[in-house]
Amino acid sequence: MAIRFDPKSAYKHFEEDRLGEEQIKQSMRQPVWFALIDPNDVEVPPPAADVTSPVVLMICKRHPGALDDDLIELLITMDGRDKLVFHAERLTDKWRTYWLKWR
Repeated sequence: MAIRFDPKSAYKHFEEDRLGEEQIKQSMRQPVWFALIDPNDVEVPPPAADVTSPVVLMICKRHPGALDDDLIELLITMDGRDKLVFHAERLTDKWRTYWLKWR
């Protein structure tokens, strides 16, 4: 099993949020919170238009040792045996609201 990053979408916010693959992989080792998201549930913000399989929302510190409010959101799905990160950016209000409602 490997952690891969979707070249179409995962890197979209890397530069503006100062993110990198290795940094995200390290952050994933100690998530602050995570949940299984059903992309077909109308009550859940849509993770991506072309994702139909279950998605994991993972909220992590931006890097190990980051302050408690320096958080990122990751959306991850399975691609065969690999984990596919298809979204990574600073925690947005959309997913912060979801997290605070269900934590």
